[in-house]
Amino acid sequence: SREYDHAARMIEQYRSRILETGRKKGFMSSKRNFFEGMVSRYLNRGRVEEAFAATARARSRAFIESLGLRLLLFAADRDRRLYGDYVELLGRAEAARGKRGTVRGVANQWLEGFESLSAQITALRQRIREHPEVSPTLKALVSGKPIVVSELQKQLEQRDVVVEYFSTGESLVAFVIGRESIEAVPLSVRPVS
Repeated sequence: SREYDHAARMIEQYRSRILETGRKKGFMSSKRNFFEGMVSRYLNRGRVEEAFAATARARSRAFIESLGLRLLLFAADRDRRLYGDYVELLGRAEAARGKRGTVRGVANQWLEGFESLSAQITALRQRIREHPEVSPTLKALVSGKPIVVSELQKQLEQRDVVVEYFSTGESLVAFVIGRESIEAVPLSVRPVS
């Protein structure tokens, strides 16, 4: 499993360099079989938390991003403001990427602007990671790292439950996460080919 973890980290490092969401999804969809195998391996070994973390990696973090956005609706103003700044910078960087120049002077201007935006994004990510009062959800959203189950559980109320479904290619599993529990429930439904 160390090899799986190492390979997953390499995939995530490359993914974190991709700014545009569609490209991230495209990149990650080509890695689907790898993550299905990783989830199956963890489940077969009874390592449910690691299996759940691998599902977040497999879905190009779409679950974490959507969950995080919903949780941030109820978060501190500071977290919402920081995330708004982060999304705005990503949007500006993506727009700048689309305006690449072909003339030498225009290309140099574009590169300077894009590098400046990239530096601002990096600085904001660092500020968020190091701020002691920023929520774990916001840190997960901007760091590119899947949220840890225990961090998700801390944000749930006693009666809240999160259910996440994942296809391993051969079976369907429901991860049921409560404030103090996590369970992987195999479902008798076969995925549609």
